[in-house]
Amino acid sequence: MNTPKRDRKKAIALARQGETWRLMVAQHQLINKRELLELLGDAEDIFEKATEADNTYAWAWAHLAATQTYIGGTKNKNNVRHYEDADKNYNTAITLRGNYSWALAHRGQNQVWWELRKLQKTTTPDLVMAAKKIKEVAIDQYFERAIGLDPNYKWALVRMAIAYRIAGLLKSEDSTLPESYHNEALKLLNRVIDFRVQRKKITPNYAIAYAYLAVVHRQQARQYKTKGLFEEATESWEQVYNNLDEAIILNPEVFYPPKLLRIGFVYDRPILQDAGDAPELIADTPTDASEPNIYECYEMAVAKARREGHVAAQRDIDRVLAHFVHQS
Repeated sequence: MNTPKRDRKKAIALARQGETWRLMVAQHQLINKRELLELLGDAEDIFEKATEADNTYAWAWAHLAATQTYIGGTKNKNNVRHYEDADKNYNTAITLRGNYSWALAHRGQNQVWWELRKLQKTTTPDLVMAAKKIKEVAIDQYFERAIGLDPNYKWALVRMAIAYRIAGLLKSEDSTLPESYHNEALKLLNRVIDFRVQRKKITPNYAIAYAYLAVVHRQQARQYKTKGLFEEATESWEQVYNNLDEAIILNPEVFYPPKLLRIGFVYDRPILQDAGDAPELIADTPTDASEPNIYECYEMAVAKARREGHVAAQRDIDRVLAHFVHQS
């Protein structure tokens, strides 16, 4: 790092302005793609000025990095530069502050998106190597350390669970095995749910945790069926429905994409979705025109399950969960 500059008052004023723009993106207060790109660009410029005013200000470096992660998900999908820039700036923030759980957790998420984006850039993607990198870097180095510093960090627990699920899909694992990454994801998500039971509080992370429990249980149900374990498959499908019910009760909007995605091919971050037992890289997010009526899908699924059994409802549940995975 260059010679320390410490105009902290100026840096804080700039960083607050940058964070206002970043949160407008994060909270989806947007109208169109041009506005989104302008806000992200403005936020990045302002955070950079904040770090120039005080290059020892870890908070500004970390939130600059988070902004660059968003830009990485918005710019040309063949460009990974912003993920690289974000990683360097997270490293600066962590070097300055040390035990900086927020920066560590967000660096983990940046690493997951970065690995998926690199897969999209090549015609011969090495899915197993990407899974290894997500496990050894995003999970072991960043998420684990963040949660070690703050064991009740629900946002990090949910994103670490998502990282495990993605790694499991990439290596085409048998998700029904006790040692599978999918089971690691279940443990983390259930840990988040336990917080809700113990503290009787409701936050958005609880609804997301229930929804991802449904995603993981659905994957296990599929593989139980493939292995001929129909009783276990039925039990997993029961859990899917229970998880969906809880998610919708806690947050009726949980299966809708944020406004940020409803404006079209805007937030084109890398997405991995499971198609049967095989992972599939999705190039773009859905537009308004292609969005299914998620509530209607879910209600149809429940009605079919009651009338005809789970098999009849699985297509509708697949549609609900595929839509959720797109937007989460």
